[in-house]
Amino acid sequence: MKVLQILALMFGLTLFVNAQNTEKSFILSGTVFDSEKAVIVGTEITAENKDGRRFKTTSDEKGFYKLSIPFGEYTLVFHKEGFKITKYTNLENLALAEKILDANLEIGTCSDCDGFILEDDNDKKLNNSDISQRKNKNENYLSGVITDQLCAIIPKAKIKVVGNKQRFTTETDENGRYKINLSEGIYTIEFGASGHKSYKIKDYRMGSNQPMSLDIALYAIPTPII
Repeated sequence: MKVLQILALMFGLTLFVNAQNTEKSFILSGTVFDSEKAVIVGTEITAENKDGRRFKTTSDEKGFYKLSIPFGEYTLVFHKEGFKITKYTNLENLALAEKILDANLEIGTCSDCDGFILEDDNDKKLNNSDISQRKNKNENYLSGVITDQLCAIIPKAKIKVVGNKQRFTTETDENGRYKINLSEGIYTIEFGASGHKSYKIKDYRMGSNQPMSLDIALYAIPTPII
């Protein structure tokens, strides 16, 4: 009898584990901006479904966030100290593997320390057409490739951006490529990498709703012969 009970328990556990492993999910991602279209680093993003399950992440140095969450209907909350909480309700997936949703936070204060829902904060109802429209909304970015003088790509090269109420540093990927969301304005941009001379551009002008490309070649610093 005990053997049958143990087998039944093992069978039930197997079904439970398989159900957990087959839970379908989708990717929700986007970029967090302020009212001036400057990216916001370190924003806390919380997605809560109807069952009370919460999934959290934080925007990176480019203001980008990414969440893998099970299919369902969610309330999405963006919280960053110095900004008002922004809340999206009735965010529901379709049969899609990935969704993109950018968020715009207003400067202000919030009494909610842990960054969850306040009744008097921004409460926005979204449908899936809103999300698809947001996907192509922000076309204001600067991108390019950083190489050395022999056209070899430089991964992990640093790009420092100052201007138009923005100050941040990002870096190139493993292919030497970078992409920075920048609002219309004038910037000082400095490119650098270990073992190479830095290169600075002053008064670089970004247009409105206009992607721009800027490739940079950094010269290696000669190694002294001893």
